Amino acid sequence: MHAYQENQGPAIRRSGSGRRSVLITLAVAGGLVVVLGPRLPSLLGAVISGASPSFRTPAGISDAARDHLRSLSPLRRWSLETVDTGTFERVRTQRQREAQSIGPEALSHPVVQRHKPTLNRVTIGHVPVLEIMPRRLAEPRKVLVYLHGGGYVFGTAQDSLPLSVPLATHTGLRTVAVDYTTAPFARWRQILDEVSAVVREIVRQGTPMTEVAIAGESAGAGLAVAATLRLRDEGLGLPAALYLMSPWVDLSLSGDSHATLEAADPLLTTAALRRFASLYAEAAELRNPLVSPLYGDFGKGFPPTLIQAGTRELLLSDAVRLSQAIESGGGRARLDLTDGMPHVFQEQWTLPESEAALARGARFLTGVLVPGALVQDATRAMETPK
Repeated sequence: MHAYQENQGPAIRRSGSGRRSVLITLAVAGGLVVVLGPRLPSLLGAVISGASPSFRTPAGISDAARDHLRSLSPLRRWSLETVDTGTFERVRTQRQREAQSIGPEALSHPVVQRHKPTLNRVTIGHVPVLEIMPRRLAEPRKVLVYLHGGGYVFGTAQDSLPLSVPLATHTGLRTVAVDYTTAPFARWRQILDEVSAVVREIVRQGTPMTEVAIAGESAGAGLAVAATLRLRDEGLGLPAALYLMSPWVDLSLSGDSHATLEAADPLLTTAALRRFASLYAEAAELRNPLVSPLYGDFGKGFPPTLIQAGTRELLLSDAVRLSQAIESGGGRARLDLTDGMPHVFQEQWTLPESEAALARGARFLTGVLVPGALVQDATRAMETPK
């Protein structure tokens, strides 16, 4: 969801021009003021002061992370509740445009400039994907499938470059970022069909499931779990590993952190997530295991899984409960929490906390897929670093 907030959405940033610019912005955004209604007085006070007690930054994080958290206005998250259909249309147009070729925005992205991968636009299983080839290809046949986040309604493969490119570099794996159709232009069955079709075609082309790993953030992490359960039950087998960042795996929003962290999350609100879920699936489907894979059957086999989350995110309970569900089913899951960090903090890829988390994710994937690496096997990859 970060890419949407940075580039497209109605989120209002706090700038150095102070109170007057904030008030002018609010006056212009009349529709937003009407929607916020009774929240406006307390919200306006928080924006003018630059912070509220709920968003007080923790002491144990890096200076860069503290600056990042302080830059997040409360209006930023509440604006997600007011997104109109025109914004969804713009997301679709962006995805269609990016699927045609590698544009200058991708090639000039700072993460691409630093890591210098080769980017290719291809179609796999009739689904557009962004192929990322690292400069050092460790295992030519093995593949990392990457699924972007965005609440099932935002995002593109290109938006996920700050996550997929470092992973490709540090694992040495060919990485395939899937440009699945987002809601409301597709519902969960079609979206899951598209993700599954990409994995099936990779296997058909000669890479066994045991040499495929799947990674994703937020909604993309939820799709990774749902696709794994579906493909397992359809007889394709299990991927080698899953690496999940801030997974959204319960669209019924029943986790305790929706009560305990609603005021502390600087990016998401339960109301916004509820709206996104309604665009992805019908209300009666929200506990379907292929919609909310937290409710899936993990007892029939599941790959080693690394789950990362921050302690300042609304979906923290999703990460905790998913880890418990995998282990209760006999699988191996490691829950890797970073203190003080928000939802998909890894996307801010230059923060020390983000670099460290992505490095742990890459070590985990490498330990499973690349023989002779520093981490030799999945068991050691699941261990907490000393």
